Amino acid sequence: MRIVSELGEVDPPRRIAWTGRTLGLRAVHTWTFEERGEGTRVQTEESFEGWLARLLPGLLRRTLRSSLENGLAALAAECERRAEG
Repeated sequence: MRIVSELGEVDPPRRIAWTGRTLGLRAVHTWTFEERGEGTRVQTEESFEGWLARLLPGLLRRTLRSSLENGLAALAAECERRAEG
């Protein structure tokens, strides 16, 4: 799904948040980062609202879960790549 997004908050290195709209959906996505010893704890959350979210909640829940897992996996891979470099 193509989405037009707008950054709502950028607070390096702690938080990034954006909102976006597509196909009758409004999405809100946040990333928070917290130093933990030698590493960083990352938390990501996203929510959908709108008529499409009410019409297809199960599908959107699965899509959202997959998207969050893929985003975290890509972030971990990039962090590992940079640590090796």
